[in-house]
Amino acid sequence: YYAFDVAVSLALLLWLGGARLTDLWQAIGARPPGRVSLALAAIFVPVAALAAWRAGVARDLYPEAVLFSSLVAPFFEELLYRGLAIGVLMRLAGWRFLAAVLATSLVFGLSHVFQGESWGAVPTIVLFTAIGGVWFGWIYVRTGFDLWPPFVLHAGMNAVWAVFGLGQTAVGGRLGNGLRMLVIIASIVIVRRMTRGNAGNAENAANAGNAGNAGNAGNAGNRYVRS
Repeated sequence: YYAFDVAVSLALLLWLGGARLTDLWQAIGARPPGRVSLALAAIFVPVAALAAWRAGVARDLYPEAVLFSSLVAPFFEELLYRGLAIGVLMRLAGWRFLAAVLATSLVFGLSHVFQGESWGAVPTIVLFTAIGGVWFGWIYVRTGFDLWPPFVLHAGMNAVWAVFGLGQTAVGGRLGNGLRMLVIIASIVIVRRMTRGNAGNAENAANAGNAGNAGNAGNAGNRYVRS
């Protein structure tokens, strides 16, 4: 499964982004988690409580599957699609925010084609997953190219949906979609409030990295509040 993800991400980096492997770590913007990530994690306390009350624990609950979907998959997908794709395309290749996020989100959506139980369900799954990619991408850039906030959201969503049987794909029922919208709205409000005054700095950080080097981009990105 992740062989496809790795291949697509490397293609974006080396072909479209023109990145060098030695620059990738700085462009990703990896750093310890901070207060924005903790605030986002708190969203899932009421969400999990509501899911437990209204849906109950999933009948087909397997610890290995929950571990994979809530930790392993979100980690690698955020590293690949946000860090190694958006981070490199914006900070090293000079791509604008919209182009970088839309391109990587489309690929992110297409990588989930296998989740469709029928060909008729595939377009909806791809669309919903791509929209999720745009959301994660905005969170990543808005918080200063920090991988932790989108990872926390991605992991929390997957964990709650797996444990409480809200659906195994991006397309869920009324309760699952309602809780999903709650998480999205709450996360946008939290991130906007906690990064107030930083709007627009992502483009400046990316331009600084493209004009100079990855180190300069990292310094520009650090002007964001600690996330």
